[in-house]
Amino acid sequence: MTLGIGDSRSNTDSWSAGKSGSSSTEAGFGTDTDARTDRSISAVAGIVLLFGMVAIGAAVLAVSGMALVDSLEAESTHQQGLNELSQLDHTLATQGYDPDDVRSFALSGEYEMVQDGTLTITAKGQFGSEEPVVPDLPLQTVRLDAPGEGTVGYQGGGIFVGDDESSYVHKDPSLRYGSENASGVESKRLSFSVVDLQGNLSQGENRVEQQARNRSRETLQNITYVTGVEIRIENSTYHHAWASFLSEEFGSSAVSHFTGNQTVVVDADIDHDRPFSQYIEVYPDIYGGLHVESTRNVALESNTLSVDNYDSRNGTYDASNASPDLFTIDVPHDKRVNLRPSADIDGLPVSNGSIRFGQGPSVTPFAFYGNANESAQHNPDVLTAKLTRNGFDSIDSIDTEVANAIGLLDGTADPLPINGPIDEGLYVSSSNVDLSNDPIETGSGSAVHIGVTGDLTMEDVAVTGSGQTHIYVTGDVELSNVTIPNQTASSLWIYGTSNADIEIDETFQGVVYAPGSTSLELDDGTEIYGSVVAGEPDIGDDVDVHFDRALRSAEALADDDLNQSWSASEPNDLDVSFVLDATGSMEWNDEYDQIEPATKNAIDMLSPGYHRAGVFEFNTEGRTRHEISHDLDSVKETVRAEEEGGTNISTGMKVALDNHAAVDDGGEKHMILLTDGANDVPCYWNCEEANEHANETTIAQASRAAADDVTIWTIAFDAADAGMMQNISNTTGGEYYEIHGADEIEAVMEQILNEVIEEEESLELAVNLDFEAKPRPNHHAFDVQTFQFTLDS
Repeated sequence: MTLGIGDSRSNTDSWSAGKSGSSSTEAGFGTDTDARTDRSISAVAGIVLLFGMVAIGAAVLAVSGMALVDSLEAESTHQQGLNELSQLDHTLATQGYDPDDVRSFALSGEYEMVQDGTLTITAKGQFGSEEPVVPDLPLQTVRLDAPGEGTVGYQGGGIFVGDDESSYVHKDPSLRYGSENASGVESKRLSFSVVDLQGNLSQGENRVEQQARNRSRETLQNITYVTGVEIRIENSTYHHAWASFLSEEFGSSAVSHFTGNQTVVVDADIDHDRPFSQYIEVYPDIYGGLHVESTRNVALESNTLSVDNYDSRNGTYDASNASPDLFTIDVPHDKRVNLRPSADIDGLPVSNGSIRFGQGPSVTPFAFYGNANESAQHNPDVLTAKLTRNGFDSIDSIDTEVANAIGLLDGTADPLPINGPIDEGLYVSSSNVDLSNDPIETGSGSAVHIGVTGDLTMEDVAVTGSGQTHIYVTGDVELSNVTIPNQTASSLWIYGTSNADIEIDETFQGVVYAPGSTSLELDDGTEIYGSVVAGEPDIGDDVDVHFDRALRSAEALADDDLNQSWSASEPNDLDVSFVLDATGSMEWNDEYDQIEPATKNAIDMLSPGYHRAGVFEFNTEGRTRHEISHDLDSVKETVRAEEEGGTNISTGMKVALDNHAAVDDGGEKHMILLTDGANDVPCYWNCEEANEHANETTIAQASRAAADDVTIWTIAFDAADAGMMQNISNTTGGEYYEIHGADEIEAVMEQILNEVIEEEESLELAVNLDFEAKPRPNHHAFDVQTFQFTLDS
């Protein structure tokens, strides 16, 4: 650097000295002159160059200035749009929660409102059901062109920037999706407020007025328990921005982006209770705690079978809050459910056929039957009501579905562990499985699926975790002491086929779903929390079924069945003895043996369970054809017309009265005494005295009858001893009937029984039921609101 500076200075000094030197040195100046002449030319060129540079610089400055101005203007338009749309969003938010006033906002740019795609939101329920919440909503968008940025737009509640090729979110739509820990269980929840704009825009002041506000928790009709959601945005300019935003909220695995048609689709879970229908295509029909079916008559003789309910969503079973629930029995309409004398049922049996019973069984509160041709039958302990729609729907077997489920697991699932706990995952076994003492751990909201080609035994098994366990079985099922968390029955599902024999002992918590199974055996003392759907029943004593109402997916009762009232009467307790003339004279007085059908017809008028009957006969001796009994069919079979020997009426009365005394249970006692003549006993001398003695004996039996509260109704042919027959009936409080031929016997017997059979008022009862399939909603976990606003200049 010193050398450079020195050289510069020497040249300068030499250029100065030469300029002031004498004439003796002019030659050098000439050089100098020559030198000065060259510099003059260079200066002119420099001036020209300077002006050129100035001109070029001015041109460059003009061009770059114009670009800068354009850039500044574009940036100003972009920022203006963001600011004004942010103000619009604020105004709409204020209007949405305070809709009574009309508010305004200002737009200074050239905005337009255009439809830019559609938005559809669909709620998904258990068992594959779906219901639109926001159906094909046009996405009316307030849009402003921003050169270099594409457009700035307000759409669905968010502010977007960009075009079809690229876009981003400036202000997020009002959507939040995430996990919430409730009672130690992770659950997915969605909140989304959608803005629906209508009307027109102009520069300057614009007014906004709220027209409507719809909320999913108020409008959902068919889905009570929401398990998933689909959000579909189609043909939107801002599809890239929507895809990015929704992926951040739901996770990329839940979002599908179809750039070709500008569409974004979200498919996400809601809450933690995943529908098992997504694993196996079976949609269970669960009416109540216990469902059985048979093609034959079904006999119920369980001493203490209780079917009541609880709701696992409100906590575990509490007997103090439980109420009776349904026990559905699917038999053909022409078959019967026979309640045996030992049957004691607390619950509501519902039969598709008839329900028949005699004395002894008890049902609390009452039972339904579906046979349209059957008349209601009542006694003090069993009330019945006819189903208004003649029965509930039968439940189809799931043999094919079980086979399909095992087929899906086969080849992809792990072999089932021989011993030790079973963790969440897929398992399959090609042989019988014994899970006794092996815990099943479902983790946090996960699932266990087990396919069993063979029999299943589960004894002392605890299912843990907040997920679900599904076991598909082709063979028999044996369960004992199986428990689940918090008695939440949907935690365990065991699916069986129509070939299965099902046996449950001690405690079982969960669901057995094997419609039409070969058999269902509930051992003595079994206690179930959940539901059992199976086939031919064999129910032991002291069985308790506590139905989890969260499971109910089908309704066995119509609306008209839910409100029942009775003003019921019942027959009086009654013993009737038929004392029939079997003497030789009946051969011509009852030539066609009409006494036999007449007596059988009279026995048919009596009611099983309330009335007893016996058949006795006499000629010169009294005989018992059938003792007084509730088995009216058996009594009826012993009625026969006999015609032989003489007449001693008292002998028939005596054997009948002896039997009345032997079986007396405090009910009313009646005797129907029929004869065609007078006492005519065998005698060898003084026959008149013998017959008189027979008459005295007969009157003595009448007095005995009166003392024993046996009322005697006498029927006599016109050739009989009318005076004595009237005396008998008068002594005992009965009536005397005279007939002129055997063809009148039946009508008189009917008349007598119409007198003695009474209907006694037994109860006044009204019952209001509620057995709708309406699990408690989880709409708190799914909250979609649509705000509709009208914009007007």
